[in-house]
Amino acid sequence: MSATVIASAAKFLLGGLFETLKHRRAVKAEERRGELELKKASNSARIQRAQTGDNHAAAMDLESVGQRGWKDDFLLLLTTLPVVLLFIAPLYELVIAEHYHAGDLQRAVMTGFTALKATPQYYWWALAAIYIDTFGFRRMLRTAVEAWAGKRMFGKGQG
Repeated sequence: MSATVIASAAKFLLGGLFETLKHRRAVKAEERRGELELKKASNSARIQRAQTGDNHAAAMDLESVGQRGWKDDFLLLLTTLPVVLLFIAPLYELVIAEHYHAGDLQRAVMTGFTALKATPQYYWWALAAIYIDTFGFRRMLRTAVEAWAGKRMFGKGQG
């Protein structure tokens, strides 16, 4: 065998190997482009859903505020009154007391905060729902729920 035959065979074999490697790289690059396009489309769809949901929530908020009546105000006052009274009662006792001692005002306010801690959780949820409905905070609620759900689904580091 002559050197030219060996060189031609080596060139043929190496050329085929290089062509195969080039083809594999091209296939991988095309796969990456496809994955990137899929991610872009997924993100665009997610953004579109969020915008549509925000617009819908904003429209519902405007409609809710436009339909408010005295019943909404009465319900808001009725549900907020216990929280206000938690602070007013100790302060009223301080006003009708015969003697004032240094620090009584602070103790009265702290008594209100202590009473707030003892308030049942269902009351806070009900109060939040009434405020959201009365003042039309659906958009804010939607954002908070999505953030909470994202943390629950994807962990605290992501979402």
